[in-house]
This record gives sequence, C-alpha cells and structure tokens, in this order.
Amino acid sequence: VWDPRMRERQGCIQRVEPANAALTALACGENEVAVGGVDRMVYLYDTRRWGLRSHWRNVLKFEITSLNFVNGATHTLLVGGLGNELLCGQMREGKARSQERQYGFLADNLWLGVGKDPESDAAAGVTGAGSLYIVPRCNP
Repeated sequence: VWDPRMRERQGCIQRVEPANAALTALACGENEVAVGGVDRMVYLYDTRRWGLRSHWRNVLKFEITSLNFVNGATHTLLVGGLGNELLCGQMREGKARSQERQYGFLADNLWLGVGKDPESDAAAGVTGAGSLYIVPRCNP
C-alpha cells in the first residue's frame, strides 16, 4: 500500500501478501479494502490496522475479475468472475467459512465486464454473447 505523501520507506505504508496467486480485482470501502484473484478467494482488510478481517474461500468456479461493495450493507460484496457467475454475499468476521451467499445467477455466456453504480447499487454486465444484464438493486 503506497501513500505518495509519506517520505519514509519511499511511500510504502504497508506491505500485505494475501495470496500466492495473482490479484485481479480490488474494491475500496469505508475503512476496508477487498481483493480477489486467480485463487478464487476474497480477502477483506481493515485499513485502520491493515489486518486481515475476513476471507471467503471458493467464491466462484473461476477466477474473480470484479469486486464492488454494496452501499448500506456491512461487508457485502458483488462478485463477478471470468465465468458466467455473478453473486452477492456478505462476509463475516472471524469465521472459518466467512461468507453468507445471499443471491447469485448465471448469465448465458462469459462476462466481458461487470460494473456497479455507486449511488443506486444497480449493477450491469455484458456477456460474450452480446447480452446485457441489469440488476436493479444489489442491496439485500
């Protein structure tokens, strides 16, 4: 984690290594950062102490390519992957199985891109078959 305002250690304020695999998705929330990647795990960090708050194993069948925090729902994420799966789940602190899958669905083809409107929590995704999916509300 880099902060260009810091002169000590050339701006490096914290070094975290959540996985041995490549990280492909990042989401920033209030006092928390979520990362996910090739190992199909989501790691949730507390930015006040840079400690691992929670992790979620085997979130999707394929690697994670998009992460978005859901407004108004604590530790709740919208997760998209390299496959055709999109799901919303809430992470719990300190549990071995630290997730609660709230809902999800499969698209007709692989996702080309998934995004979420930060104000309304509406999500949209486009698949390789040219289909556009719109989820009007991600909040559980």
